[in-house]
Amino acid sequence: MQRQAKILVVDDDPDIREAIGAVLEAHSYQVTTACDGRRVWAS
Repeated sequence: MQRQAKILVVDDDPDIREAIGAVLEAHSYQVTTACDGRRVWAS
């Protein structure tokens, strides 16, 4: 069984996060998004 690669997308523009996330998910990546670095470290 092949593991799904995980990618974190961080950008302050929600449209950019959504667009990049959609493209990556369409290529079978597991995507997590955050709007800034603080949110990344808080999770």
